[in-house]
Amino acid sequence: MVRFSSSARLVGPGLGLVLLFAASAFAFGADSVAASLVISALILALAGIGLIAGVIYLPRVSFALAGAYLVFLLIAAWRGWLVSGLGEYASLAAAGAVVLMARSGAVKLEQGRRLWSWTLILGGSLALISILQFSVEPAAWFGQTRPFHTNRLTGPFLSANTAATFFAMIALLALASVCQQWRRIEGPGAKRWVETGLAGLTLPLSVSVLALACVLMSASRAGVLLCLGAGCALLIWDTLRQPLKSGKERRSWTPRLTGLGLGLTALVLLLPLTEVLGVRLERVGNDTATRSLMFSAYWDATGYAALFGHGLGGFRFINDLVADAHTAPTLVRQSAAHNVYLQWLLQAGWLGALVMFGTVAGMIASIWAGLARRRRGRTELRAVLAVTVLVAAHGLVDFALEIPGVLWLFAWILGLGLGFARSEREAAASRPAPAWRFLAVQFGFGLLALAVVFGWNGINHARAGQVMGLDEAGLARIAETSHARPGFLARRQALADRALQLGIEPELAASLYEDVLAAEPRDGDNWARLAYARFLAGENAAGVDAALAQSYWRKPYANAAFRRWRLAFASQVWRQLSPSTRAAVLRELRLEPEARRARWMEALVRATPD
Repeated sequence: MVRFSSSARLVGPGLGLVLLFAASAFAFGADSVAASLVISALILALAGIGLIAGVIYLPRVSFALAGAYLVFLLIAAWRGWLVSGLGEYASLAAAGAVVLMARSGAVKLEQGRRLWSWTLILGGSLALISILQFSVEPAAWFGQTRPFHTNRLTGPFLSANTAATFFAMIALLALASVCQQWRRIEGPGAKRWVETGLAGLTLPLSVSVLALACVLMSASRAGVLLCLGAGCALLIWDTLRQPLKSGKERRSWTPRLTGLGLGLTALVLLLPLTEVLGVRLERVGNDTATRSLMFSAYWDATGYAALFGHGLGGFRFINDLVADAHTAPTLVRQSAAHNVYLQWLLQAGWLGALVMFGTVAGMIASIWAGLARRRRGRTELRAVLAVTVLVAAHGLVDFALEIPGVLWLFAWILGLGLGFARSEREAAASRPAPAWRFLAVQFGFGLLALAVVFGWNGINHARAGQVMGLDEAGLARIAETSHARPGFLARRQALADRALQLGIEPELAASLYEDVLAAEPRDGDNWARLAYARFLAGENAAGVDAALAQSYWRKPYANAAFRRWRLAFASQVWRQLSPSTRAAVLRELRLEPEARRARWMEALVRATPD
């Protein structure tokens, strides 16, 4: 077998690290289907090549986890859920690949610390860019306007709370490096600690201040409190667990007091960034009531498909279905459970939750065992555990782990922790036998196959977005050719949406929506669009009513913009609607403000036949 140098073994993990930060910096955390699929494909390809080349070690549990993943993937394909959830299945597979790459790269302590430093460099750079961008244009990220949180730092993400989780993880990693470096420069009254320490402390201190500034400017209440709490706990834990020394070896208090002074000074300087946070803390009571309402509604919904859930990517459909007149103003507006455990339970069911939570618990147990066993790298292991506590606690009130870029960073940190937890002697003793090496190579080819599938779908999703730029002539040309009904559903959806926007080719739009709904019938939005396309195409009243009735059954209450469009359409075809569909329209109408509701009622009364 070919032997690779230590530097060569870091190529794959290093490229994977760059990819996951690129996903955050340039694609809103890969929070789109196309970005998630393409970047996941690249990560999986890197891991597959690494396994085939023998630079990534494959733990034996990988086959069991891969088997569970394939079972859920096949169930999703059988139920038709991959149409809406393929991006999430891809990002989950990529997260596993990230763990493998980070774990293999950190088996040797110095290699692991190099990867740790690279993480700080990229994380600190992104934090600095985020602060500068927020100072210049708070409501946008390099020209891309955000729909909300315009007065809070969101960095490259759409949500400020997501940014808080991301940068809090970076801050804790940097704090661990500060602790590690500080112990290196302590000495019995030595004056050289300033000169020798400045170079080593510059990077982690800078990154910790920048990342903490981002967390504070995000004004995320839970994010700020958890970051500060986890940071203080890490400092206390790491300090208390250091061996006491006596005599000439006793450490000097000078650097410790200096470090405390620097930390307090930085905190005081960052306090002006908490103005928005203070305002949001005053509203914590109202938000608690909202989250309680959401939890109750979603917990009841877990019983609808308790075993296998509704598939990854299926949350928006179950969210539409469970909303009633009382909960709709909250559920429809939020469009997220704000609890990763509950959202995962809804999508993957109790079996999926058991596999996922059991896997993470097993990784934490391995890291904890390494902390008890190892003599070196303990500070880093404590930081990984602190990050895990932070992410787990913030997941109770937010959905940051649903964003691929954040999920991949957390997976990267867990992988580093697993690598640090194994000594080089243990790694050398567990060199794979030839038979296992053969299986690892086959596993690598399997990852490459997944990469091809996800990458091809991602490229097609990206190309489908180009359809929205077609003019009337371009769309008419497509309608006249055999390319009007391509095999890829994302392009059919885009063509149908564009036809409705332009108000042309309604027959084509209706046909394409029927194709998409045959694959994913849970989409209440598409049922309403199908009804509208049928109406424009002059189809019979029964077909229009049937599609609109499906829309109201799948999505009884919509957000304000879609709700008013659907109500306007319903008023146009009111005479053609069945009594049950009219009743559904009137139920949704109750969400409108009183004055607007009165105007709608007048219009419907005029449209009602005598």
